Amino acid sequence: MSELRNRYEHKEEAINELLGQFKDLYLLSDAGKEQTGLAHDTLAPIVIREARESDKSGQRALRILNGKVNDFAKDKTLLLDEADLEFVETGKEGMRLWTEMEQELVSLSDERRSKNRRQRKVRRILGTTAVAFILILGVVSVFSLIKQEMAQSEKGLTDLIALEHRVEDIQSIEGCPDEVLAEMKTIIDRFTSGNIISSFFIDNSQFVIFRKKHSLLGEDERNNCPK
Repeated sequence: MSELRNRYEHKEEAINELLGQFKDLYLLSDAGKEQTGLAHDTLAPIVIREARESDKSGQRALRILNGKVNDFAKDKTLLLDEADLEFVETGKEGMRLWTEMEQELVSLSDERRSKNRRQRKVRRILGTTAVAFILILGVVSVFSLIKQEMAQSEKGLTDLIALEHRVEDIQSIEGCPDEVLAEMKTIIDRFTSGNIISSFFIDNSQFVIFRKKHSLLGEDERNNCPK
C-alpha cells in the first residue's frame, strides 16, 4: 500500500475512498499491515484487461508512456508526437505520478512542440506576408495596365480623328480609302473587342461611334475602289 500511496500521492483522498468501497464490496481484503489483496484470483485478469482497454484519459496516458519510455531511454531523440503529448498531459491527473524518465520524456517533447509551434507561426507570418506582397504587386500591375490602356485609348481616338480626315480628303478627289479604312477598323476593333480592362475601366463609347462612322465612310459613293 505504501508504494501505491507514493505513486498516487496526488490522489490520496480518492485512493482511500476507493479502497474503502472495494473492501465494502468484498473485492479487496486485508493482507497484513498496509497490504491488501484481491478477494478472488479470477478478478486479476479482468482488472488488467479493463485497464489495458480503457479509453479513459488516465489509462490512455499510461499506455502511451509505457509504450514510449523504453525507446526514449535508449534514444533521447525518440520523443512524443504532439497528439500523444496532448493525451499524456490530459490524462496526467488520472494516472500515477510520472517517473523521472517519463517526466524527462514529457518535458523534452513539450520543448519540441513549443519550437514547432514557433516555427509554424513564423511560416504563417511569412506566408501571409508573401501573399500580401503578391497582392500588392498585382494591384500595382493592374493600375499600371489601366493607366497604359487609358493612354492608348486617348492615342487611338486621336489617330481615328486623323484617319477620318484622311478618308474625307481621299473621298474629295474620288480616290480609294480602303487602306485608311482598314487602319481605322483595326483601332476600333482594338478598343471594342471586350477585353477585361477595356470593358471595365475604359469608356469605349467614342469607339462605338467611330464604328458607325467607319461603316458610313466605307459606303460613301465617292469611294473609287476597284471591285
